[in-house]
Amino acid sequence: EEEKRELLSRQDRIEEEKLSPALKELEVQLSHLQGAEYSRGLCSYPEGGAYYDDLLERSTGAGMNAEEMFRYLEEARTGELFSCEPAGRIPEEAGGKGALSAGTGGPEERGGSAEDILEELYRHAREAYPSMKEAGWEIVKLPEDFFGRVSRAFYVKSGERNRIYVGEDFEWENRLAAVQVLAHEGFPGHALSHNGGRAEEYPILEQALRFPGYEEGWAVRAELAAADWLEEGQAQYREMVLDSLYGELVLAQMDIGIHGLGWTMEELEDFAEGIYGEEGRGVGTSLWNLLADNPCMYQPYAAGYCRLAGLERECAGQGMETQEFVRKYLECGQAPFALAEEWLLGTGLHAEEGGEGD
Repeated sequence: EEEKRELLSRQDRIEEEKLSPALKELEVQLSHLQGAEYSRGLCSYPEGGAYYDDLLERSTGAGMNAEEMFRYLEEARTGELFSCEPAGRIPEEAGGKGALSAGTGGPEERGGSAEDILEELYRHAREAYPSMKEAGWEIVKLPEDFFGRVSRAFYVKSGERNRIYVGEDFEWENRLAAVQVLAHEGFPGHALSHNGGRAEEYPILEQALRFPGYEEGWAVRAELAAADWLEEGQAQYREMVLDSLYGELVLAQMDIGIHGLGWTMEELEDFAEGIYGEEGRGVGTSLWNLLADNPCMYQPYAAGYCRLAGLERECAGQGMETQEFVRKYLECGQAPFALAEEWLLGTGLHAEEGGEGD
């Protein structure tokens, strides 16, 4: 036990003295590449289309090529989930005003620190998901300039501790925006999914064989689930989360257009204008640079959530209760959705009992 404490303490020192400075320096160096001019997407290069399809599969685990994924996301974006007509604001990272803000963000609306909100989310998660294991966690504050245009927080599991890294001024965010971020990175999002099922049995495999679509799809579901735990503002919060998801779906389609379908700048602007109006045509360059710099950045969130939601509906149609679905999904561990489906529905290689894989 003493050796364990010493190793954990040494890991903390390494993170503080080596890892954090290295990550900051990496961000500085990579920032020099932001805004570089890209004239072609990946599919315009030799074997680029095959490379992008492989990247798409590794980032989503959805089993679709670029054309199939584009149609799938289009059906999701124009389907029943968004029948409430989301505002379709251009995301902040693409030069727009971003998703709906919850109130003015004044002091009377802040509603507690990041620690207070995460403690409340943890308590609700323990009540909502009885199969969830008890988990320790901590908030780690970093300078605001550590975070780029896209990320506002991130999760890291360190030993038995779940660390959620946020900006130093996080507690000054309005409450609903804070709940969304902490539900995604903390509970019932990443911190819950990394403390259940096979994550602790096979930690090396869990880290080596990552399937971001499985993981981020769950975290987006967690954002929506947190709406039921709010005492007030549920409708406003749900609109905010759906607006974020809508923006991710749009950006994921644009990404596929650039890298998988060979769009030109004009085609990108036509697509953006069809969704955002004239304002969309005015941010074509910033959208192009954002997506050209980061292929498949939004697919894990957009496609991951849509595949998870579809799988949950299929299981519910076969009589599976929500808590049972959550238990089995998390027990499955990170996997392509085809294998997750086999595990959940009790057939094939990942059958829970009596299958060939036992």
